[in-house]
Parts: sequence; C-alpha cells; structure tokens
Amino acid sequence: MNETWINIGSRAAVRLEIKQIGGQRGVGVVRLILGVELTNRGAEAERMRLSLRGRIEMLNVEGEGLAAHLADLVPFDRDADLAAIGSWDMISLAATIDDRQLQLIEEYRSGGLHLRISLAGHAMVDGSQLPIHINTIDYRVPQSEWLGLLEQIGYARRFLVELEVPDLRTDPALAEAIGYFADARRRFSEGDWRLTVEALRQSLAALVGKKPDEEDDAAEVQESFRELRRAQSARRVGYGERAEVVRKSLKFLCDLGAHPEAGELRRHEARSALMMTAGLLESYRAV
Repeated sequence: MNETWINIGSRAAVRLEIKQIGGQRGVGVVRLILGVELTNRGAEAERMRLSLRGRIEMLNVEGEGLAAHLADLVPFDRDADLAAIGSWDMISLAATIDDRQLQLIEEYRSGGLHLRISLAGHAMVDGSQLPIHINTIDYRVPQSEWLGLLEQIGYARRFLVELEVPDLRTDPALAEAIGYFADARRRFSEGDWRLTVEALRQSLAALVGKKPDEEDDAAEVQESFRELRRAQSARRVGYGERAEVVRKSLKFLCDLGAHPEAGELRRHEARSALMMTAGLLESYRAV
C-alpha cells in the first residue's frame, strides 16, 4: 500500500500517496527521491503548509522479516502548500545512501524492494504550528521499476568489480565474453539464477573463441590438469596456462546452466559463479 492519511486533530484531512521513486548519482553516494502527492480532503487543511521528514527502513532483511534502518528522509526542494478541499500538491522527499548500502540492498533483495516509510512533521495554518500524525507506509517498489532506477544511476553497469570493455578491433573474443558477462549480471538482477549461469557459460566459451557446447566433458577437464602437471615437472608453468585450466573448470561448473531442469540452482551459487568469472575475465584482459 503506497498511501496513507495525515490526521489534523482527530480527523484524517490529507491523503498522502507515494507516486514514484527516482535516483540521483553523487560522489560515492546515491540520493533516492520519493515523489509524494498530497490531496486536501478536509476543511482543516485549507491554506495549510505541510513540512514532512522521516526515515526509510528496508524489510525482509536476510529473509527474516526484519526492518533495518536505511536512511533519513528530508525535504528535497520545498514544503507542500494546500488550498481548498480537493486541491493537491506534489513534493519530493530525499534519502541519501552510500554505495555500500546500495550493494547490500542488492544482496538482500529478492525481486522487488519492500520499504517501510515513517513520516512526521508539522502543519502551518494562519501562523499557527500544529503537530500532525502520519501512519507508517509499507511501500513496495516493483522489480522492473527498481531495475530502471539502477540503470538511471549507473549501478547496473557494475557488479562487484568493474570490467573495462576492451576494443572490439584489438580483442574481439574478450569483448564478446564481457558482453555475455553483462547479460549474466542483468539476469542475476532479475532473479533468474539458471539464465545467469547459462550466460556465464557462453562468456567462458567465447573467451577462447569456442562454442558453449564444447568442453562439456568432465574427462577433458581432468586431462587438462594432468597435462599441466606433466608440464610443471619439466618447466615453469605461468599464470596464463594455469588460468586456462581454471577457465575450463569454471566452464564445466557453468554447464549446469544449460539444463532447464537445474531447478536446484540457488542464488548464492549463481553469485559465486559471477564472482569467479569476473576475476577470470580480468585475468585474461591483463594477459
């Protein structure tokens, strides 16, 4: 429910509805901006100026139904002014969070975002200041709207580590692999763990110019380790050769994503595969 009522005295005189959520990027921080519509439904609110502030809590933290404080809410631009009954005004309330908080939101979030918003403030009528009471709002942000906000502030272009996209002309294989990785990150944000791993499988194959269906035999992976062990007995084996064996092993792990029946794939397993693939892609870029 995205709406509530503001009581003036004993009467519910002003309807408050959260219409939208947006974002602005700062230096190491993000400002979440709530668009709030206020509608006068009672004579008590005529010619009234409302000043609101409060706090935001995130619900369902770690899946235990907990409410954890996220940030304070303050007026973004101005207070609200109401005229006759039926009039309305739109204001913005802002909350500033840092990049670490945003990352934690993404770690705990499953689907959309469930927020609890507590507001308080005062009203000015004919020069007199009146305290107001506002009920708590449980505000659900749909997944599609939240993902749009992440794109807006640029967060969706990064996941855990930043991967610089190489020049397509000088390193087309790596550029294609990072493109698949970007798709995996998007799938992860959408909560589709299997398609996350499937995109990583394509990324790891593209890295060496192969098709996803190649190198899907456990015996091939085992033989790669044996070859590396034999080579190590005769000479020094560097990072490049070792990284290639890791790539084959990680590709074998991600082959599970090719099977639609892999419903047992869980969030932390998909996230782990993302982290390992990100590190491997960076290793190949450096090589």
